[in-house]
Amino acid sequence: MEEKTKREIKQLRGDGLGYKRIAGQLNISVDTVKSFCKRNQLTGTMVISEQSKTTAIQEPNTCRACHQVIKQQSKMKPRQFCSSECRDSWWRKHRSTNLHRGRAVTCQSCGTEFKVGKHSERKFCSHECYINHRFGGEHHDS
Repeated sequence: MEEKTKREIKQLRGDGLGYKRIAGQLNISVDTVKSFCKRNQLTGTMVISEQSKTTAIQEPNTCRACHQVIKQQSKMKPRQFCSSECRDSWWRKHRSTNLHRGRAVTCQSCGTEFKVGKHSERKFCSHECYINHRFGGEHHDS
């Protein structure tokens, strides 16, 4: 591999691009990019800091939510979160960024546009809008 390509891979990886995007931009194999990154310690999950909007490589043995070190078990898939609480809080915070493959839907009650997953059948943005639509905005005690 040429030195120019190596420098470009390091630069693009530092900018937060994944293996597939780097391979596509440089017209080389994804496996070539992966193996180069592994040999040069450029692996890990790319994390964009909320405060500074900068990109950093998260170490594979740290929790994605609280960044505490996670003890990995051998012969098992690496854990990304230290607990279910961290996993749930991280997914709640990053819900909108993870719906990039989804689609926009307009609430049938209030007209607000919201994002859903690509196979979702949701019609309302909230439970409150569903109740207002279903029962005409009136609350009946029975």
